[in-house]
Parts: sequence; C-alpha cells; structure tokens
Amino acid sequence: MRRALLLISILAGAALSATACATTHAKSPVERPPLEIPPPPPRVIAPAPPVPPTPEPVGDLPATPSNPRPRPPRDASKPDAKPPETPPVEAQPATPPPPAVAPLRTPTSADSTEAARRVAEVIDRANKTLSNVDYRRLNTEQRTQYDNAKRFITQAEQAVRAKNFEFAYGLAEKAEKLAKELPGR
Repeated sequence: MRRALLLISILAGAALSATACATTHAKSPVERPPLEIPPPPPRVIAPAPPVPPTPEPVGDLPATPSNPRPRPPRDASKPDAKPPETPPVEAQPATPPPPAVAPLRTPTSADSTEAARRVAEVIDRANKTLSNVDYRRLNTEQRTQYDNAKRFITQAEQAVRAKNFEFAYGLAEKAEKLAKELPGR
C-alpha cells in the first residue's frame, strides 16, 4: 500500500512537472518586416513675417483726482442745466518718460584727486608687501596667488587712469589682501 501511494505521488509529481515545463517555453517571434523610416521634410526657409506698424500714441488722458469730493445732492426745484461744451481734446505728442535711474554725475576734481590718492596708497601698500615676498620659495598655489595680486594691481592702475576709482579701490584692496596672505622673507 505504501508502495502504491509512493508510486502514485511520484507519477503525479512527474506529470505536474512535465506540464509545467511544457507551458513555459518561449514562443518564436513572428517575422515582421522592418519599419520604414520616412525621409526628412525638405528644408524651406520662409521669409520673416512683416512687423505690424506701431499704433500712434494717444494723447495723455486728463488726470483724475485720486480722492474726488462728493457732489452735493441735486436740488429738484432747479431746472437741469446743460453741461458746458468742452472743446475736443487734441492728440498731443507723448513726452518720453523720465529716465528710470538718476543721470550719472561726474566727480569734481577735488573728489577725483582724493579718490586717486586713496587708491594709490592701497596700491603702494600691496606693492611693498609683495616686494618682501621671495617668489622662488613659493609653492605653486602661492605663486598663483602672487601673480593674481600683481594682476589686480595692474588692473587697479588701469582703472585709475580710466577714472573708475571705486573699481580701482576694490581691486587694490584685493591685491593687498592676497599679498598679506603670502609668507614674507
């Protein structure tokens, strides 16, 4: 009896596994023709569309008060008066709006000489600090910093000649800061 049950279970297991394997095989793909890619459309360069003309500016509208006064109630006993005829408003040419930023002002000679003197002082301090540095003992990063300080000094001098004192002062300060970070002799 045991043998019969064992034999039945083995056969049933084999049958199940055989059907499972039979259904998991991949089907062969259907042969399809390759896709045909259409040719690109022809390149046609069309002229730019015409720009519509700008409309004529309309004259300035009359200013309306921001806080109008309330009108007194009409008296029913008075006859209705015709409003006075106002002449038609003619179109006036539009005046250009005021500039958004204040116009540039040129510094006076006293201001420019004082600014040039301040920049020159900072440039001199940076040059003195750099003259105390032994370039041969610097590593690669320090040499780059030294060269940048020299370049800032040159740019600051050019900015002073162009009378751009604020820019020159900023460059001179950068040069001085880089020079101070370098090791001295």
